[in-house]
Amino acid sequence: MNSKILKCFKMGLCVGGLLLATSQMARANLVGDTVSCSVSGIFPSITCSSLTAGVVGAGVEFTIDSGGFAALSIDISASSVTITNILLQTFVTPGFINLSGLEWVNDPTGVITGTANVVDGTGLGILAPTIFGPLPPSGLSIEIPAGTWNFNAKYSFDIITNDVTTPHQSGWLMLLFSSMALGYLGLRRCSQSVRYGVKS
Repeated sequence: MNSKILKCFKMGLCVGGLLLATSQMARANLVGDTVSCSVSGIFPSITCSSLTAGVVGAGVEFTIDSGGFAALSIDISASSVTITNILLQTFVTPGFINLSGLEWVNDPTGVITGTANVVDGTGLGILAPTIFGPLPPSGLSIEIPAGTWNFNAKYSFDIITNDVTTPHQSGWLMLLFSSMALGYLGLRRCSQSVRYGVKS
C-alpha cells in the first residue's frame, strides 16, 4: 500500500513539474511588447528606425540606417534577437545598439539575468550583450566594434530571465497541490483495493 502511494506522489511530482515548466515557458514571451531602440557612439549618420512602432511581432522590428539606407535589421522574437547585415556596412568607430523596454508580456515582473546561445557571424568579434536599465533590468546593449560587417551575416542571442531558472511562488504552489491531489487519489484507490480485496 505504501509503495502505491509513493508511486502516486512521484506521478504528482512529474505532472506538477510539467505544468510548472509549461507556465514558466509561457511567461518568457516578448511578442506584443513595445521595445525601444537607440544607437550611441557610432558614426553620427547611424540611426535606429522602427518599422512596427517598436511592437514585437512577426518579422523585423527595427533597422539601423546609414546615410538614409537600411544597413542592419533587428528581428525580436518571443525570447531572442537576431541582427542581420542587409547592406555592406563599415563602422568607422565602435558604438552601441541599445534595446530597452524588454518586458515579458505575460509576466511584467520578469528580470533579465543574461544571454545565451550567442552566434556571431559578422566577422567583427561582437561580444555578448550587457544588461542595463532601472530595476528590474529591462535593456540590453550590444557593442559594435569598428570594422566591416560581413554582408548578410547575422548576430543572434537568446534572452535569459529569472523565469527560466527560478520558479515563482505560484509555480511552487502548483507543484505542491498537484502532488498532494494525486497522492490523495492514490490513497483512496489503495484503501478501496484493500477493503474489497481487489488486487491491482
